[in-house]
Formats: sequence, structure tokens, C-alpha cells
Amino acid sequence: MRQSGLRWVAAALVTALAVAWLSRVDTAAVQAAAGALGPQPLLGAVVVFLLVHDLRCRRFAHLMGQTDIRAAWTVGGVGFMAINTLPLRLGEGVRPWLMVRRGGTWTEGAAAVAVERLWDAVGLGALAVVSFGGLGWARPEAAWVALGVGAVGVGAVAWGREGIQRGIERGSPTWAVTLRPAFDVLARASADPREVLWVGGLTVGIWLGSVVWVGAVLTGMPGMPPGPAVVGATWVSTLMGMAVAPTPGFVGGFEAACATALSAAGQPWEQAMAAAVVLHGVHLGFTVLVGLPSLAIEALRGR
Repeated sequence: MRQSGLRWVAAALVTALAVAWLSRVDTAAVQAAAGALGPQPLLGAVVVFLLVHDLRCRRFAHLMGQTDIRAAWTVGGVGFMAINTLPLRLGEGVRPWLMVRRGGTWTEGAAAVAVERLWDAVGLGALAVVSFGGLGWARPEAAWVALGVGAVGVGAVAWGREGIQRGIERGSPTWAVTLRPAFDVLARASADPREVLWVGGLTVGIWLGSVVWVGAVLTGMPGMPPGPAVVGATWVSTLMGMAVAPTPGFVGGFEAACATALSAAGQPWEQAMAAAVVLHGVHLGFTVLVGLPSLAIEALRGR
């Protein structure tokens, strides 16, 4: 209990510092960047983002053994909004909780999220290696670490699942029963090479699509450094900043990491920070776009 309280105090402190830091942002530059973002790149970004969201929902539904894509969209929309608004990544638990309301188990939902994150670590690491290398940024060790952790995790799921399950069954039958839904998820993700290819293919689509919509927003603002390597490196850096500083809405960490990457790619700091603020605003707008309707549907369903 005491440790949980300290986490909330730390989150509040980091959030206050982030808000104070963002209050020093050049609002005129932000307004100019937002005003220059025309409807065409924004519309294109919306379309690609919705496609990415569809892939994300289909991946989670597949891991859960669900075939109702409409329900997957509702759960995914609420979960995505929760992840991007609640502090300390508490939103990660929302989708498993919603699946419990649909007759699933918490263990099953948490296992699906864990498998997703392993695959996302592979995607993040691969994108970082390619984009950082394309820009000539020296020694991207963190990129290789993320790629290695994700690859080892996916490999363990694919080839070590049965041995781990048998070991738990021998050691603790009670835990074996509790964790059985989780192993069902792992089996769906790895029992057949085609399953591995399917989940991996969805993950590739999610990451490539994310680079496309982020690139559409960034290149829609004047003076942004062109090229997919810049966009990829910027998005990877931004996601890392969000992981390091999980404030409510990822305020502060998002902007700091994004602006740092754009500045390293040659953008003046004031314009880089303005672009980061606009990109975060668009990202939150997309979050609301899929989240609020899904939340309304979920609320009506609960009556």
C-alpha cells in the first residue's frame, strides 16, 4: 500500500513538472504549426490511424480467440483511450477487465496484452535499428536491446510454452489451473507457424501504419525534416519518452522526446517543440475519436 502511494506521489510530481515545463513552450510557434497543418494530411492520417487501430483490435481479438470484430473495436477503443490518458500505464488493465465482463478471465486478457507487448518490442526495436541506422545515429544499443528482448520473449512463447506449462503443473496444480487461460492465449499465438506469421504480420502492419500516419502529420507542417528515417526515429524516441515518463496523457515525456529527436535531425528547437505539441494534440484527438464512441457503447451495454 505504501509503495502504491509513493508511485502516485511520483506520478503527480512528474506531471506537475511536465506541465510547468510545457507552460514555457512558444504558443505562437505552436499556433503557426497547427495552422499550417492542412486538412489533406490530417485526413490521410486519420484514415491510416483507423486502419492501424483495426489491426490492433484484430490482433487482440485473435489472441483472445474472439471473432466479433465489433466487440473488439469497442474494447480496443476504450483500452486505447485508457492507456493514453491514465498515469503509470494503468490503462493496460482496462481491456482484460472488459473481457471479464464478456465472459473471459483476467488472466487470459493479461496474457494477450503481454504477448502484444512482446511483439511490439520486436517492432519497436526493428524500427529503431533501421531508422537510427538510416540517420547515422551512433550506437543505438537501446534499439538492439528492445529487439532482443522482444525476440527472446516471442521465442519463449513459441517454443518454450509447453515445457513451462508442464513445469507449473508438476510444481503447483493450483497455479496450473489459474494460469491455464493464459497458456491458452500463448497456444493461440504460437501453436502453429501460421499463427506466429499472422500475429507477426498484424504487428508489422501496425508499426508501418503508425510511421505513415505520424509522417503525414509531421510532413504536413512547414520545415519538417523529410524522410521515413526521421519519422521512424522520431516516433521511436517519442514512445520511449512515453515509457520513461508515464504521466496522465503522457504530457511532457511525449513532447520532450519527440522534440529532442526532431532537433537531433536538424530542426530548430522552437519549431521541433511546436511540432511535438501539435503531434501530441493530434494523437490525443485520435484517442478520443476511437475512445469516446466505444466508451458510450460499453456504457450502454452495461445497463
